[in-house]
Amino acid sequence: MLNNQQILLDMLSGDEKRILHASHTVIHSGITNRKLLMELHPHLSDIKEKTRSLKYGGSLMPNDRFVEKAIRMIDESVGNKCLCEYLFDFIGQNGKSMVRYGFVLLEENMEGYIDRSIIECSSCHQRYEVEEEYTGWHATITRRKKI
Repeated sequence: MLNNQQILLDMLSGDEKRILHASHTVIHSGITNRKLLMELHPHLSDIKEKTRSLKYGGSLMPNDRFVEKAIRMIDESVGNKCLCEYLFDFIGQNGKSMVRYGFVLLEENMEGYIDRSIIECSSCHQRYEVEEEYTGWHATITRRKKI
């Protein structure tokens, strides 16, 4: 895992692969490591400038969405708002896997190919109802709402 200084250096590197890797680290770690986001925040304008016109690839969905999300998380880190809702944008995140990111699984049930979970963020206590549909060998979130 990258340390905070290395993440900053990678975000400012101008290298698409390093920036993309650092962005993933920001997204995955930033929910539970607010210090990381706060340390990156003073460099936000430089990060935006260095990441702006690069090509990050992505065959089905553009990879620049990860860089944009990391920047939004850094930008919104100065307030007291919990950033838990950012985790839901990842393909394959489901109620059970959200536990490793600080969520508590309150309830789950399976009806045919639909899996419903109620989870709660352990930081802000926001509850979400997550509905997943199993297609092939992975679950896709088909519906998510705050409750």
